[in-house]
Amino acid sequence: MELLSVSKESLDLVDKLKKQYQNNNPITMPGTQRDIILPDSLLQNNVDLSVLDSSIPLALIASKDPEPTMAMAASVRMSPKAFQEKLVPDVLRMIAEKTPHNEVRKGIDLMIEHDFNPQAIAHVMRHTQGSIIQARTVYSNKMLNNLNEFLNGTVDSKLFLDKFLKLSGTGNIKTEIQTRLICSLITSKNIRPKIKFMLLEKFDRLPPPIKYAIVDKVLNAPSSEKHIDILKEELSWIVKEDPLFTGKT
Repeated sequence: MELLSVSKESLDLVDKLKKQYQNNNPITMPGTQRDIILPDSLLQNNVDLSVLDSSIPLALIASKDPEPTMAMAASVRMSPKAFQEKLVPDVLRMIAEKTPHNEVRKGIDLMIEHDFNPQAIAHVMRHTQGSIIQARTVYSNKMLNNLNEFLNGTVDSKLFLDKFLKLSGTGNIKTEIQTRLICSLITSKNIRPKIKFMLLEKFDRLPPPIKYAIVDKVLNAPSSEKHIDILKEELSWIVKEDPLFTGKT
């Protein structure tokens, strides 16, 4: 049994993950910035996570992710490695001591208490799956309420966009739903052009997969209205300066 699985690839990935957390960006699949890692992915053993499925990257997610569901899913994914890597229980114990998430602490404590028995791991996994569903319901309702308040005129455009972007930046709403909502907002005939331009001004706050989707949607949209052409022109300039598209970091 080795002490802990360490490779150059996993250490390089940890550096990238730290930068993503520092920039408040969601975690994406290694080698791509289009596919966001959701907590569901961490719980599915048939999902190939490449080098992300290593103890050190998983430990970083379990200890640093601001969303309890993501942190819990990472610790569950990591727990079976306790039978192959001697230091995994100690690493998980440290995570449990330092985590701000009570759910993570309780889940790890339970798995350690039962010596990582498969039944204990399965129990924590089921609890995590339930938490994911509950969190998605709460966040989806917040997103819809925010949109309704904006359309009803009870919140102004700036507050609406701030809430919208904050809710969109979590892993509690599936990527395809986030993408559909934001792209619908920016191309809708029922939304004032002013709001769309304000959204473009905050383009840097959007997760990379959403940026790609907006670029594809807007630049390929039919020029049915004058402001759409202006949006295209503005977005073209933004893309030229965005490191995600220029390749500069």
